[in-house]
Amino acid sequence: MGLFKRARSFHRASRAADFSGGLLQKSLHFLEKVFPTSSDPTKSVGKAELAGSPADKLEELLTRLSELEDGIEAPGRFFALVKEQLNLKRAALLLYDPVRMIFAPWAAHGFDETTNHHLRIPLGANETMNRLAAGKVFFLSDPDTLKRFQQFFSFREFSTLENLLLVPFIHENKFMGVLLIAEMEGDFSQSDLSGFETLSVRAAGLFYQARERRLQAAKRGIPEKPGSLRESVRDAVQSCLAAGAPPIMIGVNTADIIEKVKKRIPYIDPFRLREDIARVILSLFQSLGPVFQIDQERILILVTLTPERDPELLLYHLKATLTRLLPELADQEEIDLEERVRIPGANVEEVLTFLAEIV
Repeated sequence: MGLFKRARSFHRASRAADFSGGLLQKSLHFLEKVFPTSSDPTKSVGKAELAGSPADKLEELLTRLSELEDGIEAPGRFFALVKEQLNLKRAALLLYDPVRMIFAPWAAHGFDETTNHHLRIPLGANETMNRLAAGKVFFLSDPDTLKRFQQFFSFREFSTLENLLLVPFIHENKFMGVLLIAEMEGDFSQSDLSGFETLSVRAAGLFYQARERRLQAAKRGIPEKPGSLRESVRDAVQSCLAAGAPPIMIGVNTADIIEKVKKRIPYIDPFRLREDIARVILSLFQSLGPVFQIDQERILILVTLTPERDPELLLYHLKATLTRLLPELADQEEIDLEERVRIPGANVEEVLTFLAEIV
């Protein structure tokens, strides 16, 4: 049986097995906690009909929300659905980044690159953002009010900005994000706000169930990116080498996963997707040893704190976890992590030689 096929059957098989601690027990507990089985993970979203008034489109959009696939990138799938259904011309979905304490784009469409980089809005950045935290939808058209957001747009984008629709997503007092719409097809009126208020509530529940609740057990941070990887690895393996138990060294590359998810959700920000995947990997392995970010897509895992000596088992469990958290990968016969595994002898120079081969 291939590695990924084994990964697909891991969750079912693990229920019948007797795991007595170590990575498998800890990681399975994490997996169950952050990603309970979806009632119907095979649902997909078809192309939305674009005819009708904004109110008609909103009503259809609310109906289609239940068709979204589960998983931590559900906000990206939500944005794709909203973009198609409402024919958004310029818009972004900003999710709260607890590490940097800003609302940053997880998905965007129609803005220039300068604006995509500037759209990082701190919590409490202005009076409107403070009022959004109370769950109120805002349609801004007054020039003085719009000017509060000028710093988050390029000069060109802001010079053509006539109005701004802001839809917050709040669930159980957790302000998770905001949909920012600068331009969409059709005439918008204040009477359409009630539809967006309903969208705000329903999408917030979706985000919480599909993403926030599942990532509560994940690490807030991301793997360390040391100034000198060689010296950091040398320091990290000293204690296990002294005990005569050399580390398992695993290098993985997330580029293929990023590409596959991007094909399914073209508006998603690859930087944020990389961080989501890195957080999951860190959460699975940090209790077993250091996890280092080599570059934006490559990660090094050092297993130094467990007697588990089966790297293939560790890898197929990692792939099983990623597949359940990212349903965009579910139809893939194999996940390619370009994995490189080395188990050196109890000698630091051999560790560093293997490090050069992995990275």
